[in-house]
Amino acid sequence: MIYHVAVGGEEYKVVLSEREGRLFASLNGREVPVDFRRVRGRTSYSLLVEGRSYPVAFEPRPDGLSVTVESESYLFRVEDERTRVARHLSRGRTSRDRSKVVLSVMPGIVREVRVEPGAEVRAGDALLILEAMKMENEIRAVVDGVVKSVHVVPDATVNKGDRLVTLE
Repeated sequence: MIYHVAVGGEEYKVVLSEREGRLFASLNGREVPVDFRRVRGRTSYSLLVEGRSYPVAFEPRPDGLSVTVESESYLFRVEDERTRVARHLSRGRTSRDRSKVVLSVMPGIVREVRVEPGAEVRAGDALLILEAMKMENEIRAVVDGVVKSVHVVPDATVNKGDRLVTLE
């Protein structure tokens, strides 16, 4: 999968691929084997790159993803290739109503649903936890609203673009 990652004013193209049960990451054309394992709770991981282990913690935020590697924190904005193309194609054609239907931005497994119909949510509130590529991602509301319906249950498998939650 291709990801566009913005951090510190720079943008990088990261390609993740899996071959023979191993994960590889390519940055600027240089490919290295990587391994990624959860070590504590929902946000602490061990990232193994070329035989060196790095402690990594993630905190989803409305403005991106806060990533702490060893003791340094960075704000990442990550977008997969399909989402990037769709965003560019839809510029100027988006409707406010569309932002009230929360869609899955990647295939994964719903691990936890944190809202129910009738609940009031504010932009940035966590709606559910979606596990994808061995990472748990908090899916957050992008607008204020009331939960009209929840379209998924824990352990459900979702595809990119599937409806997760509808707000009104």
